[in-house]
Amino acid sequence: MSFSENTEFGDDIEILLTELEAASETRSLTRGELAVIDVVDAIRLIEEGEGLHDFWQTDLNHSRIMNSFDIIGSERMVDAIKAGQWCETRLEDRSLYTETEADYLSELEEELFEAIEEVPEILTEFIEDGMEENK
Repeated sequence: MSFSENTEFGDDIEILLTELEAASETRSLTRGELAVIDVVDAIRLIEEGEGLHDFWQTDLNHSRIMNSFDIIGSERMVDAIKAGQWCETRLEDRSLYTETEADYLSELEEELFEAIEEVPEILTEFIEDGMEENK
């Protein structure tokens, strides 16, 4: 299950991501800066793959990513991701889920994608409020 609509973060955020990537080669990023990168990368992974299933099947630092969503102020994303944590212990092939698991995951992902729609605005506010406060 792939999701056709990709979240657009706007030019300011895309420019900031490029700047942070370059900065990471010469210095350690602040926790706020890492949060911005984590949030965008996680959303892209979720949208380009098979939603929560793919997210939980990766070897990413899931705890840090959930903390990043919390840092920027997106509690809905934290809740939606946590609710799908059971996917981490499932087989790699999403098509092997039981009907009940598949239905439940679909419900979770509906909530997740509603939460994702809010993230660009939340992220913009976080950046404008001064992400340096989150060192």
